[in-house]
Amino acid sequence: MYASPGPKAPPRRPSAARSQALQCAAAICALLEDRPAPVAELDSVCYSLLSPATALAMHGRFRISGDRIDQIEASNGLETNTSATAAHVSEASAWYRDIRARCFGV
Repeated sequence: MYASPGPKAPPRRPSAARSQALQCAAAICALLEDRPAPVAELDSVCYSLLSPATALAMHGRFRISGDRIDQIEASNGLETNTSATAAHVSEASAWYRDIRARCFGV
C-alpha cells in the first residue's frame, strides 16, 4: 500500500510502520475473502523519556484519501495530551513490551 504523503504526512516511526502493516494485511485478507477493504486509518505514537519519572507522548491518526495520507482529528484525549507525565512513562514501557513481543516473541 503506497500513498504519497499529504501536507501532514505520518511520521516515520515503528508504530506507524506497524499500523501500516496491519492495514495492509487487513486489505489482503479482505481481497482474498472477496469483500471490501476496511477504511485505512493509521496510528502513530512517539514517546520521549525526559527522566525516569516523566515522558512526553505524541499520538497521531491518519487516513488514506486517494493518493494522500491526511492527519485526522483525535477521537479521544490520548492524542491531545502532550504534557510531560508519569502516565506516559507507563504507556511507553507498555508499548515497547507489546511491540517487542508481537515482533520477536520475547
